[in-house]
Amino acid sequence: MHGGVNGTFVHYTRKCTNVPYRTLEAGMRVRTARDLGALIRDRRSTVGWSQQELADRCGVSKRWVVGVEAGKAGAQLGLVLRALAALNLELAVGVAVRSGHDELDALLDAIDKTGHED
Repeated sequence: MHGGVNGTFVHYTRKCTNVPYRTLEAGMRVRTARDLGALIRDRRSTVGWSQQELADRCGVSKRWVVGVEAGKAGAQLGLVLRALAALNLELAVGVAVRSGHDELDALLDAIDKTGHED
């Protein structure tokens, strides 16, 4: 469930044709509203939904989806969780462990975001 530096990890869950549900670990740390918005936007695009379709499935306005995807920090948590559920995403929270070395932490953050060293 956790890999590398502990933090908040998001697990993608998607339906497969031959398996009812399969969980894929994304290993993405979500530390800001902007990170969460990017995750929601990427997953929505992956499943092929428009912003309006996600809004309809969550019972919110398209404007709300646009704001969340842009990283609007004031989004209501219950609605964000509803959007994650609509996208078959599960949010797991862990304790972030920092090394105490700024350069190492920056490198680990870069690897975490891109999957490789910059």
